[in-house]
Amino acid sequence: MLSGIGPKHHLSEHGIRCIQDLPVGNNLQDHLIFYGLLYLIDFDIDQNLVRMAASFLNYVIFGKGPLTGAIEGVGFMKTSESTTEGDQPDVEFLFSRGSLASDRHTFSKIAFAFRDKVYDSVFKLAQRRPHWGIFPTLLYPKSKGNITLRCNNPRAPPLIYPNYFTDPENKDIKTMVEANSIHPKTSFDYWACALRTMAFTLYHQIGTTKMGPRDDPTAVVNSQLQVYGIETLR
Repeated sequence: MLSGIGPKHHLSEHGIRCIQDLPVGNNLQDHLIFYGLLYLIDFDIDQNLVRMAASFLNYVIFGKGPLTGAIEGVGFMKTSESTTEGDQPDVEFLFSRGSLASDRHTFSKIAFAFRDKVYDSVFKLAQRRPHWGIFPTLLYPKSKGNITLRCNNPRAPPLIYPNYFTDPENKDIKTMVEANSIHPKTSFDYWACALRTMAFTLYHQIGTTKMGPRDDPTAVVNSQLQVYGIETLR
């Protein structure tokens, strides 16, 4: 957009000459993950193991042990809200020994900007007890956000509006609530509140220069990644 390729009205707002009027910055999509499903256990498998010197040496010398990865398993589910074809799942489950509580609020609390009340209500009990987590992930979000310019200074960070859980039919929240129904506390309102409070980005943002046919008004590039209306630019 700073180069003049983007929504004409938005570029004009920041004094940028529009070279090609295209919907750059729209159609932002992202995978949402929920870190709030924790299960306390009576034997130690959590991430405290990674602090042990033996684990470090095992990884450095042999490339083995708990430091080789944070996810122990993956599962998939197709919910009743799914619009995918066949058996294609719309939810992924990531299984992990430990959780955001495993660092005893030394990093995750700050990184995710948790308020004390929220963090303690979910993770305090698990901080000093062995536990494992299941993290449901929304694979096909219906909600779409956008990215806009803050100003015409290339050093200024953009404005990002993810618009999570804003699709008109509430498909995203319904899908994630059903994914959490593996837990006995199955009130829809309970899980909807928990998800709106504790669901986070999985850092898989895509779509702001959408690929599509020339007659698609929301497309920016074609199947060869060539920018519409601009020659020799991918």
